[in-house]
Amino acid sequence: MNDNEEDITRLIERYKDYLSGKDSGYFDTDELHDLLNYYIMISDKEAVQDILSLVQRTHPRSIETIKMQATVSLYLGELNNALIDLNKIGMEDFEAKMLQLTTLLAMNKKSDAKKLVESIYNSREMNADMAYDIAHCFAMTMNFRIGIDFLKRCMTRYPDDTDLAYLSAQFYDILNKPRLAENIFCKLTDKDPFDANVWFSLAELYLGWDKIPKALSAINYAISINPHDIQSLYLKAEILALLGKTQESNQVLLDALQEGASEVDIYLSIGRNYMEDEQYKTAVEWYNKADDKAPDSKRVMLCKFDALIADNDIENACLILDRLAQTDIPTGMLYERIGMINSIAGQFKDARNNYIKAAKFDPHNPHLLTKLSMVEFELGNYKAAKRHIDHALEIDDSSLIGYMVLSATYFKLGQYKKMLEIVGDPIFLADPHNRIFFELCPEMRPNFKKIINALRHKEDIQNLLVYPTDSADGV
Repeated sequence: MNDNEEDITRLIERYKDYLSGKDSGYFDTDELHDLLNYYIMISDKEAVQDILSLVQRTHPRSIETIKMQATVSLYLGELNNALIDLNKIGMEDFEAKMLQLTTLLAMNKKSDAKKLVESIYNSREMNADMAYDIAHCFAMTMNFRIGIDFLKRCMTRYPDDTDLAYLSAQFYDILNKPRLAENIFCKLTDKDPFDANVWFSLAELYLGWDKIPKALSAINYAISINPHDIQSLYLKAEILALLGKTQESNQVLLDALQEGASEVDIYLSIGRNYMEDEQYKTAVEWYNKADDKAPDSKRVMLCKFDALIADNDIENACLILDRLAQTDIPTGMLYERIGMINSIAGQFKDARNNYIKAAKFDPHNPHLLTKLSMVEFELGNYKAAKRHIDHALEIDDSSLIGYMVLSATYFKLGQYKKMLEIVGDPIFLADPHNRIFFELCPEMRPNFKKIINALRHKEDIQNLLVYPTDSADGV
């Protein structure tokens, strides 16, 4: 905990003592401003209103009070009230200008916002810190395109300012221009090779760019500079897991635990690693540890439920489902979990009904639509299965499982040419997700290569298909 965090913690304790009558002390406007920002950050609307009332009672004529009134109006979405308050303050106050800019951007009054920014930019008082604050307003209101144009101008005026350069790289990353972001981050590492934050951001950039080895190299640099940073350890663990290095990833997570990371978060992360490796029983063991630490956590219960379902442990999954039903879990999510139990038990009609009920609450969930498609497939409703998987892939076209299900529906519907576009690719057999296809179309597995070759030559494949019942008879 740094000094600023300790100061805020002490201030919050003083405020709580004030509310309970233990402390009748005085709070100056800076302290009240810090309290207000803290409770806005944690979205405690009641506390925000109470602090504003305290500000208005104890500092009724202060300009800071008017600015805090505007801040609360902005937080509550009362944008017109925020502007009315800000108009009471002379625009020579930079903080008031930033509040006005944020309000104008929130109201989508971009023309007025640009005029305000231009007046600040051309003023004698303009400096790099003010430029950073303006750009931050653009970021907070999701106006990244306007923001990057502003930052380009500022970088020509303040070319050596590392904070502006860092922010520019972040904007380019968000705008999906990774090469421009990489170029800036690399220049920053050349200027200061011991800035762990830049290396961390570079690792995140490479990870999002799917350059996993580069991401690992960058995060290793960050950790070599600051070996105690928990977020860096988390990111390294994630990268190692993507590289299939489960044990190394888990060890890094345990290192993060030694540095003070949340036990529950660590146990869940290790459990997820084992889930990815399809070591479901081991995943359950780690989820049990998380459950012991946080028995009322819906997040933990859902992870544990999914692991039990993957391990075909219906009995214990039902126990978790009973616990989930006692929480405020969304109804659609509950129906989906019931459908998962039905599906594993072979109760496909019940599973379909529960998935349909779940889809009414969450109609654009690609994972749910994929499950519904697979159940329709098991019921022999191949057209319905294709309709649902098409919808799922429209929402998420990167789902490998989705394409396995789609190729299976093509096979059952006799659309072999379309099926070949997926399963005819040489990398299909190396893809671990191909088991989904063979689970749905087991008759394809024994003579798969011969069947693919026959279909390419438009030959009959019926004598090559080996159905499970045929295998039992020795065929």
